[in-house]
Amino acid sequence: MLATRVGNLLNSSDIARTVKIPLTTLKRYIALLEATFIIKFIYPWHSNLRQRMVKSPKLFFCDTGLVCYLLGLSDRSSPQASMFMGAIFENFVAMELIKQITWSQTKPEIYHYRTQEQKEIDFILETRTGEIVAIEVKSTASPTPDDFRNLKKLQEELPSRVKKCILLYNGNKTLPITNKIWCYPINSLFN
Repeated sequence: MLATRVGNLLNSSDIARTVKIPLTTLKRYIALLEATFIIKFIYPWHSNLRQRMVKSPKLFFCDTGLVCYLLGLSDRSSPQASMFMGAIFENFVAMELIKQITWSQTKPEIYHYRTQEQKEIDFILETRTGEIVAIEVKSTASPTPDDFRNLKKLQEELPSRVKKCILLYNGNKTLPITNKIWCYPINSLFN
């Protein structure tokens, strides 16, 4: 059940109801999965530090291959693959970012961003000085202007803090959108 929720906000009550177990039992299972490095949570970014703690975290699996196995996806042509491809792609990027943060000189914190209007950005990297890099992940090979909308909005709201906005996509060209918004192929994570 958790694999079907990868890349989404954790709603423990809904999951407990769906699998018909007590919420307290589910919370213990989730704590065990997190302690054994099976799952990882990315918490919400908010300019108010107190607000960060009361919002729901997003759920990710430390091993993207395990997610695919649990979902029964053996290859991209699987009937269910299209339904989960975006979430699996996002999970992969989340784990790569977390790995790279461990050796980064700036050691940013990683968050997700979601407004009350349900506008979201997949990842916010924030340095200790408050500088922000926003990252949106799209599994498409052809991003549309709509894919950049939330990145542009965040840049407009926090112009002095947002240093760069990135859309990672499943293509092969680096494309400048504005001076602070860029579209990078997924393989740029390794360059």
